[in-house]
Amino acid sequence: MYMTKDTFTAINRATPANFQFSIKVPETVTHDNRLDVNKGAMTLLNEFLEKISSLKYANKLGPVLIQLPPSFTVKEFQNTEEFLDGLPSGYDYAVEFRHSSWNTEGPWELETPKFLD
Repeated sequence: MYMTKDTFTAINRATPANFQFSIKVPETVTHDNRLDVNKGAMTLLNEFLEKISSLKYANKLGPVLIQLPPSFTVKEFQNTEEFLDGLPSGYDYAVEFRHSSWNTEGPWELETPKFLD
């Protein structure tokens, strides 16, 4: 099922006022474009955030999950850093690093990305 802005508006209306959703960013951003802003990942994210805007304005939007594919390694840290630094403010984000190469000290010793500040 393709989720449209109307779909999220309907979901908003169909749920109690105190209900919150955690929404996963589409794979077109995380898997197909691998967070690469030069391939349009940020544009796709912004389009997605517009689709879910009714949830945000109704205070029903919890964390926005950026689940990386299992093949996304620490070698792609530059894409990750540039993408995360460009995340729009006003949202709570959660990032799931699934490849075992992220279980190192290297990337975490760098400056804290601004979205974590």
